[in-house]
Amino acid sequence: MAASVGEGKASVRRDGSKEEHRRQAASATRERRDRDYYGREGEEKEKGKKRWRRSNDGWAFSGGILAYAFKPQDGQMYFDGDDNWAMNGPTPQQVDLGTVALHELGHVLGLLHSSDPSAIMFPSISPGTMKGLEKDDIAGTEGQLVVMASNTIYFSAIVALLLPFYFLHAVSSRPLIPENSQFEFIKTLQDGRKGDKKAGIYQLKQYLHKFGYLNDSQYLQSTEVDDHVFDENLERAIRTYQINFNLKPTGVLDDQTVSNMMMPRCGVADIIDGRTRMKAGAAGDYHHIDYAFFDGELRWPLSKKILTWKLLPGSRQDAVDPIRDYALLSWASITPFQYQQVGEDASSDIKIGFRTRGSDPAGVMDGPNGTLAMSFPPCGGELYFDGDENWAMNGPNPDQFDLGTVALHELGHILGLKHSSDPGSVMFPGFAWGLVKGLTEDDIAGMKALYNVT
Repeated sequence: MAASVGEGKASVRRDGSKEEHRRQAASATRERRDRDYYGREGEEKEKGKKRWRRSNDGWAFSGGILAYAFKPQDGQMYFDGDDNWAMNGPTPQQVDLGTVALHELGHVLGLLHSSDPSAIMFPSISPGTMKGLEKDDIAGTEGQLVVMASNTIYFSAIVALLLPFYFLHAVSSRPLIPENSQFEFIKTLQDGRKGDKKAGIYQLKQYLHKFGYLNDSQYLQSTEVDDHVFDENLERAIRTYQINFNLKPTGVLDDQTVSNMMMPRCGVADIIDGRTRMKAGAAGDYHHIDYAFFDGELRWPLSKKILTWKLLPGSRQDAVDPIRDYALLSWASITPFQYQQVGEDASSDIKIGFRTRGSDPAGVMDGPNGTLAMSFPPCGGELYFDGDENWAMNGPNPDQFDLGTVALHELGHILGLKHSSDPGSVMFPGFAWGLVKGLTEDDIAGMKALYNVT
C-alpha cells in the first residue's frame, strides 16, 4: 500500500500490487515472477535479511510499499518487516496491520483495487486509519467466491484457511450505522420525489436547512408553502446534496441518498450563506475531489507559534488522551503550530467541551446517533461534543463512536478546513460506529495549502 508524503509526517502508503497482477497476468508470467521472487535454483536473495526483500525484480519493498499479495491459487501475502506496524489498533504514527491484512487477503481471494476511498480495496492507507468491509468489497468477494470456489481443491483449502481471519477482522472493525439514528425518519421517505405528500417531508426540509441546503428562511416560514409536500425547492436541495456527496443528482431520495443522510454526522453545515460548498467531482468520481476552505480562507495567524487549548469545566477528563495524543498530534505534524494544554481557568485559543440536547444553547445537539459534534472556523476556536453519544475513548469499539476521529475532524474545522466530498477523508462529514480515520492526502494537501507549509 505509494510513497510517504513526508518523513516523520502524516503519510499515505500503498499496496504493492502492480498492473499486470491486477489484470490477472498469464500463467507463464506469474511463474516467472514467482521464480524471481524466491531466487533462482533455491538461491536466497539478500541472504541474512528478510527473504521477501528484493532489489531487481520490480517487487521490492521501497518507496512506501507496505505489502503485496498474489492472486488466487498463488495464496501468498507479504508485509514489509521494516514498517512500524500497529498490532493492537491504530495509532497516529503506525499503520494498522489488521487493515492492511484485510486488503491483501482481498487480493488473495480475487479482488482487484477499488477507486472508492472508503473501500478496503482502495490501494492507499494512512497511519492511524482502521477500515472494514464496505458494500463494494462484500459484493465483490461474494461474486468472486461463486466464480472460483470450484476451480481447485487447492483454492478451497486457501479459502478455508483465510476466510476466518478475513471476516473476523471485518466483524470487529467494519463501521456500523446505528439503527436508532436521529435521522431514521428519512428511511420512511425512500424513493420520494417531487409531487409526493407525506409525513416526514417537513423534518427533511429542516434537516436540509440545518446543513445549508435550504437557506431561504422566507420559504420555510411561508404560510403558502405546504410543509409536507415534496416541491421544486426540496428537489433542488436534494440534487445539490447529491452533487456534494458524489451521488447521481436526480433529486429523488434513492437508496444511496437515504443511507447517506441517515449517517450520524458533524453539525457544521456543508453550505454556509449559500456560497461555500463542498468540492465534488462527477457522480461517483473520487479522483478529482479536492479539499475545501471556509469562505475567505479563514486561518490562524502564522505569528502564533503556539495554539493553546483547554477542556471546559464539566467535560469528560478521559477525552484528554484521544484529543491530545491522536487528534492534535496528527495535525501538529503538518501545521506550523504547537498545541499546548492549559488549565480550565486560563484563557485559551481553543476551547473544548461537551453539550447535550437539553443544555445546548445553540440547539445543535439532538441526542444519541445524530449530530455528533460542532465546531467553529478560525479564529472562533470552540468545539463541542454531544454528551449524549456513546464515545469510545481508548480506540475503536463496534458500537461506539471514536472520539479521537471525531476530534480530528472538528479540529480540522477549527484550523480552517471545510467538509470534503471524499468519503475516505477525515473531513468527510459522516461517521459510523467503530470507524477510525487518519489524515489522507486530501486532508494533508488542504492544510498545507491553507498555511503555505511545504
